[in-house]
Formats: sequence, structure tokens, C-alpha cells
Amino acid sequence: MKKILLLCLLIIPLALKAQDTSGNHNADSLIAKLTPRGYVTDYAGTLKEAEKDTLSLKLKSFSSPQTAQIAVAIISTIGDNNIMTFGTKLGRKWGVGYKGVNNGILVLVAINDRKMAILTGRGYEKVVSNAACDQIIKTDMVPRFRQRQYYEGLNAAVDDLIKCVKGEYKVGQ
Repeated sequence: MKKILLLCLLIIPLALKAQDTSGNHNADSLIAKLTPRGYVTDYAGTLKEAEKDTLSLKLKSFSSPQTAQIAVAIISTIGDNNIMTFGTKLGRKWGVGYKGVNNGILVLVAINDRKMAILTGRGYEKVVSNAACDQIIKTDMVPRFRQRQYYEGLNAAVDDLIKCVKGEYKVGQ
């Protein structure tokens, strides 16, 4: 009987530890370690300082409650987490967008996972549609990223997101 009790005491903590490493807890602990570093946050060291500065300046000059607030986050990995769920949580934690307007847009790249997503706040879901986000990823980011032209891909994506917000971007072209 004592051996069974001892065995249970050893197995239960292992089972609980396995539950703690599930996607939500893993995502939450990873997100807790990430803090924004301006409009462009590059934890993977993918961009040169001048590229980050140029992109940040463009995003800062566009940002307003009347337009949108766009942020770029580049991290090494999100593990086995879903990039959309991860990005939504990250955008909320960082407070991307203006309060009350919900006009935040987060461009998230998990460079080692080869995953990317563009997430919009509820206030801009119709302005910057999922179809537009998918098209921007496929036409601006993916081809350039394959060539290791990360700045060029992000810059083109930001330009097209700005066009979307202004009503100048057409899906399907």
C-alpha cells in the first residue's frame, strides 16, 4: 500500500507538469517575457538598426486615433502555439491600437518557425480584412522572406497595410 501511495505521489506531479506545458500556458509564459520596443520589436535580431529605425519612423508618422497603429514584432519562435492565438494575446498585452477605437494592427513574424500573421483590432476588421491580410502576406512577405529580404518584405507589407487603412488597397489585384 505504501508503495502504491509513493508511486502516486511521484506520478501526479509529472502529470501536472505535462499539463503546464500545454499551448496556453506555454504561450502565456512566452508572451509575459516579451515587451514592446517601439513600433518595431525585433527579438530575433533579423533587421539592421537602420532598417528598424526607417520602419519605425514610417509607422510612427502614420499612427493616430483616426488612422491606425501598426506594430511589427519579430521573434524567433512561438513553439507549437497557433500564431493567430499567440498574436492576439501579444497584441492585447502590448496594447497595440488606441483605446476605445480598437484600431491596432500587429504584424507578427516567428522567424525560425517560418510563421507570420497580420492581426487587426476589432475596430478595423472590416477595413483591413482577412483576405487583405492573407494577400499581403502572400505577395509582400513570403516571396521576399524566401530571399532573406526581411526588411523589404515588412516594408512592402506596411505600405500595403497603410493603403488598406486609407481605402486604397484592393484585394485580388
